Amino acid sequence: MKLTLAVAALAALSAPAFAETMKMDAMTMTCADLMKMDMKGMMDAGMAMKEAMKDDATVMAMTDDDAMKTAEEACKAHPDGTVMDAMKAPKM
Repeated sequence: MKLTLAVAALAALSAPAFAETMKMDAMTMTCADLMKMDMKGMMDAGMAMKEAMKDDATVMAMTDDDAMKTAEEACKAHPDGTVMDAMKAPKM
């Protein structure tokens, strides 16, 4: 019985983090969602963006940290759309 409760407690504690990871979709993530994330979430988003834009040589040359910073800066410049659209928007 104690083991079952311990497993249930562990599952309950890890569920929110797992759910957050599972619902991240690089193609539809909005800038508003990105800006609400903590640093780990932003790093995960940067890696997801980099994977989604793997045909873009400039993005692929970035480190994961640079991809996260680029996504964040793009969203500051274009806050109302998706992260993908913001990253593809012309630089001003």
